[in-house]
Order: sequence, then structure tokens, then C-alpha cells
Amino acid sequence: MKFLQNEFQSFQKIIHDNGFATSDFSFVKKRGRLFVHQVNRLDAFCFYRKKETKLNEQLQFEDTVLYFLDSQNKIKVDTWDEVFAAFEKWLKKA
Repeated sequence: MKFLQNEFQSFQKIIHDNGFATSDFSFVKKRGRLFVHQVNRLDAFCFYRKKETKLNEQLQFEDTVLYFLDSQNKIKVDTWDEVFAAFEKWLKKA
């Protein structure tokens, strides 16, 4: 999984909008997942983006993107906005 520029910018915006310094955060990729660590915090926010291509009923290839919010792929969300909302919720727990 590549960490896309628009994803990085979204993280920076939400960090800034919640009054945090972006220098207090680090982004680490481990086993295809992205972990966001905050200075002086033990837990990390984790997400994984998976792209699937399937044949639809018209025999055309159709791309879908799935997002998971934990390191075990147990919490599935449908859109980037849901990942964004989950990250903001995680930030507010600090």
C-alpha cells in the first residue's frame, strides 16, 4: 500500500485543525499498514487500504477500494471519509 499524497494532506489538515503540531506525529508503514504515532502516546492509529478488481455483470472490470482501521483487518469502513472521522476521534482521545 502506498501512502498517497492526498491521504497525507488529509492527516496534516485534521492534525492542524485540532490544534496539534504536525511535528508531533510520525507515519510508519509496517506490513502494508500505515501507523500514525503521536509523541508521548502509547497507542497508534492504524489503517489499511485494499484495492480489489472484480468483473461486474456486464463483464467489465470494476475497481473497489476497501479500508480497514486496525492491524488485523477486522474493522472495515467503506470510504476515506470514515477513515478520516475515525482518525479525528482517535485524536480527541489524547
